[in-house]
Amino acid sequence: ARRFPTADHVIWNDGEAAARDIVTLIGAGHRPDALIDGGAVDMCTARHLDRDLFNLDVEVGSPILPFQPTPLATVTWARGCPYRCRFCSVANQHASTVLRHKPIELIEEELDDLHARLGGRIGSLMIHDDITFHPQRVAEWCEVILRKHGPIPLWMQVRSDWVVSCYQKHRDLWALICRAGLTWASVGYESGSQRMLDYLNKKTT
Repeated sequence: ARRFPTADHVIWNDGEAAARDIVTLIGAGHRPDALIDGGAVDMCTARHLDRDLFNLDVEVGSPILPFQPTPLATVTWARGCPYRCRFCSVANQHASTVLRHKPIELIEEELDDLHARLGGRIGSLMIHDDITFHPQRVAEWCEVILRKHGPIPLWMQVRSDWVVSCYQKHRDLWALICRAGLTWASVGYESGSQRMLDYLNKKTT
């Protein structure tokens, strides 16, 4: 709070529960503290994005990435990141970067809900996890996609070193990801200079 003396409230930590808690306190006639621990919500508690809170037609008909088939939906199946890159808000602005995965049963439930909401067809998915790099988890959701809905064009975000290490150690996983529908991967190269990578605390070469 000392860093932001003019702010009514400063939310620290992941902040996922802060807005709910602030509204609850104000509704009960209390004044929230100036410094609020935002808290990291367990993925079982958060369950799914409440798609009734916004105009779903805007998302499904307007792919963030060109050429992604419609209807498109964004999903978040993991939160947090164990890295502390110097430039990243996840590492620097949040006190906690605990990595949390959504159980595979909830991923299956969310896919079924999207399938029903979108008229029986998911055109493409943007997997909007903070980071996608746990081989076992990735394999599980690929298998669910293939078993329940067939291949779906997928867009995911990965670290460059994970692509290299995973391709070398788990080539069968890459084959599975491609069968599930991978069409785009956003790779965080950041720099071709080792000096800059070290400065950014990328923990890679």
